[in-house]
Amino acid sequence: MSQLRPGLEELALAAGKVLIYGNGGGGDVVQGLPVANHLERLGVEVILGGVSGAWMTDDGHVPTDPATILLGAEIFDVAELQDATVLHPNIAEVSATTTLRGRVTAEAATVKLFNRRAIVIGLGNGVMAARRDLAAFVRDEGIGLVVAVDVGSDTLFSGREANPAKTAFADFLSLGTLVGLPCPRIFGLGGYGCDGELLLEDLERNVATVMQAGGYLGAVGVTQQDVVHMDQVIEIFADPVGVLVPRAAQGEFGWVQVATNGPWGTPVRVTPLAAVTLFLDPDVIVEALCPIVAELAEATTQREAEQLFEDRLGVVPETRLLAEAALRRQSPVG
Repeated sequence: MSQLRPGLEELALAAGKVLIYGNGGGGDVVQGLPVANHLERLGVEVILGGVSGAWMTDDGHVPTDPATILLGAEIFDVAELQDATVLHPNIAEVSATTTLRGRVTAEAATVKLFNRRAIVIGLGNGVMAARRDLAAFVRDEGIGLVVAVDVGSDTLFSGREANPAKTAFADFLSLGTLVGLPCPRIFGLGGYGCDGELLLEDLERNVATVMQAGGYLGAVGVTQQDVVHMDQVIEIFADPVGVLVPRAAQGEFGWVQVATNGPWGTPVRVTPLAAVTLFLDPDVIVEALCPIVAELAEATTQREAEQLFEDRLGVVPETRLLAEAALRRQSPVG
C-alpha cells in the first residue's frame, strides 16, 4: 500500500461535525445508529438523515397480510412530509412528529428517541439537484464529513451478477449524491448481505474489488447499546431487513426468510459480519464497481434515470413496479 488513507475516526475527528444518512430510504437510517453512537463517544457532533425512498402505498399503508405484498418503492417529494421544515427544495429537517402519509418516518423516530437532529434528502428531482442542496446544507451547518450507510448488499451491485439486485435504483441515486459532495465522504455497508439482494459469493467478490482498488477505510462493530437503540427505532418503524442486524449482534446466525421481493420472501444467510459496518470509499465503489452511478447522476428526470438503469443493467427499477399486489383470489363458490 503506497499511501496510508485516513479512516472514519480520523476524518470525523478532523471534521468535528458529521452527517450520517441512510443510503436507500425507509429504515436505512437505523444502520447509521452504531456509527453515530461510536462517533459521539469520540466527542463528534452528529446529524442523522435518510433519502426520500418509501416502501408504502399512496395512503401510507404497509400490508401485513402475507398474500398482499409491496413489490415496488416510490421516491417522494420532501414537501409531502408533515411536521417537517423544508430547508432547501430537496432537503427537509424532520421533527419528532414528522409523518409521511400518516406514518411516522424512521428519521422522526430517531429524533423522538435520541433527541438528534435528522434530515431527509429528496431524490425526485435528480442527483444533481439533491447534491446541490445537500452541499448547501453541509456548508451552512459546517459539516466536515458525510457518511452514507446502507444495509445488505444492493448498493454494491455491479450489473454482472447472475442473480441481480432487485432494488438498487434508489441506492445508486443516493450514492451519486454522496460522491459529488465538496467534503470528505464515506460509504458504510452494514448488515452484510442481510437483504439477500446479492448472493454472498457475489457480494464478497464485489467488496474485494473495492478493497483491492484501495477503497477499504475500516470498520465498526455493533455494541450492546447499539442493539437497544436499533430495536427501539425498529419498534416504531418496522424494517424486515434491518432487524437482522441487532439479532446478529446477539448471535442469531444462519438461514432466515425475509419478507421482501415477492410472496415467498427471500432466503438470507446471516453471518457474524452482519454485526459489523464496513467503511468504503464511495468514489472507488463507483469507479471500480458501479460506473453507472456516474451516468445516472447526469439524468435530469427520474424517468430518464429509470430508463438508463433498465437499459444498462437489464433490471426494472423498483420505482417502476406495481406498489401493492393482492395475490389471494376468492375460492370458487359451489
